[in-house]
Amino acid sequence: MDESSDKIASRASGVLYEGKNDEGKEDLYVGFSFSYYYHLNQKYINPYFGLGAFLGITFNCSDKEREEGCIEDLAALTYPEIGVSIKLGKLHIYPFVRRYDFGDENTYGLNLGLKF
Repeated sequence: MDESSDKIASRASGVLYEGKNDEGKEDLYVGFSFSYYYHLNQKYINPYFGLGAFLGITFNCSDKEREEGCIEDLAALTYPEIGVSIKLGKLHIYPFVRRYDFGDENTYGLNLGLKF
């Protein structure tokens, strides 16, 4: 988390997500996300909430579909996120919940970071 001010922060990360798409089929999403947060400025355990954006591609084509010309989809979307930043020295752990607009389900994740 890049702490831009006492209560505002941002984070950029690579994303690998597996879940169901709008058609209910299992899908794999790969890309990047950028999130902007409001946090409580606590030293070790710091709750936050904010908004983010994801840009990437989906890999929902089967081997047979690829042979027939299936095209991978581009995914660009925004999402709300809540989570907690846990600081253990240089190791930062961020469990979070996001609400992507595909699948109408909450997405739970974990982001790990090292501060240099």
